[in-house]
Amino acid sequence: MIGYYVINLARSVERYRSFAALAADAGLAVERVDAVDGKVATQDGWDGLDLDRFRRFNGREPLPGEYGCYFSHIKAMRTFLDSGYSSAVIMEDDAEPHARVGSFASALDDRFSAQRLLVRLTSHRLQLFEAFDRPLDGGPRVGQCWLGPTGSGSAYWLTRSAAATLVERMVPVYCPFDVMQERSWATGVRFCQVKPNLMPVPRPPDSTIAAPGPTYAVKYPPYRRLPTYWTRTAQFFQRLAACARTRGI
Repeated sequence: MIGYYVINLARSVERYRSFAALAADAGLAVERVDAVDGKVATQDGWDGLDLDRFRRFNGREPLPGEYGCYFSHIKAMRTFLDSGYSSAVIMEDDAEPHARVGSFASALDDRFSAQRLLVRLTSHRLQLFEAFDRPLDGGPRVGQCWLGPTGSGSAYWLTRSAAATLVERMVPVYCPFDVMQERSWATGVRFCQVKPNLMPVPRPPDSTIAAPGPTYAVKYPPYRRLPTYWTRTAQFFQRLAACARTRGI
């Protein structure tokens, strides 16, 4: 009852072949989702982006790769919702699936498929991680981080109700996808993580979604980032309050 999806651009043939070989070795039947290409439009043509709010929240301009990544994940969630699966694992094509992914996803599906829940399987940082009291057999501990953002939306498990809610509430865009994924107080979807990571943190490859030019975020000067400092402070307390309300699953 679990769907496995990989986000991949049509032109990234070798990257998909490498991922598909790993998935086959792991016994995972993976469905490819054609990624949204950040190169095909300029900022003026990015539908679903709240540019003023993005600048206010992040203190910089959005990157083409961020736009492509965000809507690629929404597309993958919609593909999942069109299926009959009770839950799904969505991965980017630089993830490294292995046999434990299937058994861990099955354990999550057995226990939590009725909840509005997303469990990130890989994070860059696990700051003040609190493990819950219900470890899953043979897998890492599920819990939450009191500090963040923790980075990386390259692989995660989620339920149907979580996907339906995120598809509705994650547009318009005003944060990068991995940041928005953690904002449970804004989306209404319970967000958890695992420790240790179930899959390796992807090495930073050359982006196949970003447009030519800088692939890093250039921040505004400090005087233009005053609204960002305010939103980051508010987010810090919102995260603490969310964690305090949810000390388990």
